[in-house]
Order: sequence, then structure tokens, then C-alpha cells
Amino acid sequence: MRTKLLLIFMFASAILQAQVAQWGTNGAATNILPNGLTTGVIKVRSNFGSYSAIKSDGTVVVWGKSERGGDPASVSSLTSVQEIYPLGVNAAEKLQRCFVAKKNDGTIYSWGDGLYGAGLSSKTGNKVIAHIAINYYSAIAIDNTGKFWGDGSYGADINTNYFDANDISNTQLSNITKISGNAGSYTAIRSDGSVLNWGLWAKKLSDTDALKSGVVSITSGYYNTSVLKDNGEVYTFGSNFPTPILKATNVASIVSTENSFAALKNDGTVVVWGGAQNDGGSQSDVDALNLTNVIKLASATGTSNRGAFAALKSDGTVVSWGNIDFKGNPSSLTNVIDIYGNYNGSFAALKSDGTVVVFGNLATGGTQSDVDALSLSNVFEIVPMGSYSFGGGFLARWNVNSAPTNISLSSSSVNENVSTGTTIG
Repeated sequence: MRTKLLLIFMFASAILQAQVAQWGTNGAATNILPNGLTTGVIKVRSNFGSYSAIKSDGTVVVWGKSERGGDPASVSSLTSVQEIYPLGVNAAEKLQRCFVAKKNDGTIYSWGDGLYGAGLSSKTGNKVIAHIAINYYSAIAIDNTGKFWGDGSYGADINTNYFDANDISNTQLSNITKISGNAGSYTAIRSDGSVLNWGLWAKKLSDTDALKSGVVSITSGYYNTSVLKDNGEVYTFGSNFPTPILKATNVASIVSTENSFAALKNDGTVVVWGGAQNDGGSQSDVDALNLTNVIKLASATGTSNRGAFAALKSDGTVVSWGNIDFKGNPSSLTNVIDIYGNYNGSFAALKSDGTVVVFGNLATGGTQSDVDALSLSNVFEIVPMGSYSFGGGFLARWNVNSAPTNISLSSSSVNENVSTGTTIG
């Protein structure tokens, strides 16, 4: 079994299993090795400003924005951890301000911003938890019987709904299979394929027959949520969609920016909706690109209704559209095997030779010289990082035999306060 290194790059940093490098605002690169990350890191998670690493012995190391979960004192006695939420898949969903760790015995421990979910574990106590989700304002937990706990504001109380989603009860939260949160609400899929929604901008979904069965996945933007059915139909609801609307058919997968959604169809074409050109939501922009043979989509989003999408084609080339600063210019890229986007407008492309190319917002991870300074090679995975007011980044894993040599040990705390998420489970 080969040894693996984790690197979190960009104002977030780069975690290796034995080393960490990070670079800061406007490309001011610095390589450091925070205490506690020298060995045994197996997973790294991020939220809206902080980072959390699970080690092979079940302990946790954190750094970043102290009030967002980056204070090492918060996890000094935490052990037996198997997973940390948010998991972080889609860039537009990485807005959480706390972390929740699930332990081997099924209990949880939460920390971070006390106003927005960090108190969740004080409410669940020793209960065995089946599902965890976090949005910008709260964190929630559900056990296998459907019993619900929440901490924070919007979405933390299923009995206090906003707008017209007033028909949710604890009895409906049994048999949950997936949960996702946008900024202020949660959407859950049940084992029968029906879908529930509660919190800010939530909608009464029980009146929509198409959402009573067949729903298989959830993708959230900031204000709105889209769900994909097993027949390829996509329905969107939320702040800008008073009732669920059928927006696309024959869809294989969905990603989102703050306001827009992009769907990859089974025939390799792309359809977008929800936002404007500056957020990647202009279908005319997509049509002008004559996109075909697309195999994956990624999103890079940010505040003030800015965002962009990138499409990876089967020939290894990449095409992007949306906000002019975020979309960058990937036209020269070849031999790309995967693409990723972060919250503050940057993309990273993994090439077949294990090298990494970045594009998009130069101030938040899109400066190629910062990546080149790390001499990355044999990279096999990149994970987008969350952001705060200072930017977003990426995490990359590569083979130990090709690790950068320009890494030095830091005597400072793990909480480096670096200048800098689909929660499904």
C-alpha cells in the first residue's frame, strides 16, 4: 500500500499525509508544516474558513479561522473520529461555519461558530446519529427513527418554517437516505424517493406529484435547490422558484454556482438555468460554445452573484463560461482527466501526467506560479476548499516519492489562521 501525501493548496494550503504547504493573499507563497500533521493524515475537510484533518489514530487537527472551527483547543480531546462534516462536494454549498465529527460509536461532536451550529452535539448527547447536515446558519442531526436535533437559526427547527413549507414533522424524517443544505434550508430524500424541504426559502413539496418518488440526488446553490430524478428529470425550487419547476430532462449530473445550475445531459451536452451571465447561467453563452462530448462539470462561485462553470470534454480539453474573472482561459489545456472549482472563483485541472494547472480568479487559487512553486507531480486527487473573506483553495493528494522538498517545520500552533463545502449524509 503506497504512502500518500495530502496537500491543501491556495490560501488554504496543501495537506500531505506528512507535510503541509500553503500560500496566501495575492500569491504570497509560504511553505510550513503545522504541528500534528507530520504523519497519519487520512482525510481533510473544509468549511467557510477553516480546515480539519482526520488522522489514522482517530484524532483531529484543525487550523484556519478560529471562530469557524480552526481553534485547536476545540478538538484537543477528540478521539475515535471516522468522518467530519461538511464533506464538501459542490463549491456553492461550502458555506458552513462549524464542523461536526461523527465518532466510531455513532455519536457526534461539534465545534466552531456558536451561533451557527456548533452547539449541536450538546443537544444530541450520547444519541447515535444517522445523518448530519450543515448550512450557513445551522447544523442538524437525525437518527434512524427520524428524531431531529438542530442548532443555529434557519433550518434548525422543523416546526418553525419560513414561507410555505409548513407540513414537515418528525414522523416524516424516518427512512432518510440523503440530506443537503443550501444557505438557509435543508432538503432530504427518503427511501421511497420522496423529498422534503424545510427552513428559509423552503417550499411545500408534497403538492408536487413528481417529487413523491424517484428523487436520487440533491444539488444546492445559495438560494435554490435542484433535485435529480432517476428518469433524468430535474426540478428546482427555493427563493427564486415559488413552486418546483421542471428545468431539464435526460440529465446525468448537476453542479451550481450561487444562483445558477448547470446540468450535464446523458448525450454530453449542457443546459444551464437560474442566474445571469455573470453567474454562469446564460444558456446563450453555452450554446455559443457548441459543447458536445462533455464528461464532467465543475463550478467556481463567489459572493455578489458571481460564478463560472467549466466543462471537461472526452478529448481532455476544458471549456469555461460565466464571470470574466472566474472563468479564466483554459483553452490551451490538454490531457485533463478531472476538474474542480472552489468557492471564490478558481478552478484546478488534474492532468493525466499527475500535474496540476489552475485558472480563474488569480487572488484565490488561480495563479499558476503558486502551484508551480510546489513542484507537484503524481497528483491523483484534488479537493476544493471552502473560503472566508480571504479566498478559497484546493487540496491535492500525490505520491510520497514526488513530494516537494521545499517544506519547513513551523514551531507555531496548528491554528495558522491562514488567509484564505453537498453536505450529504
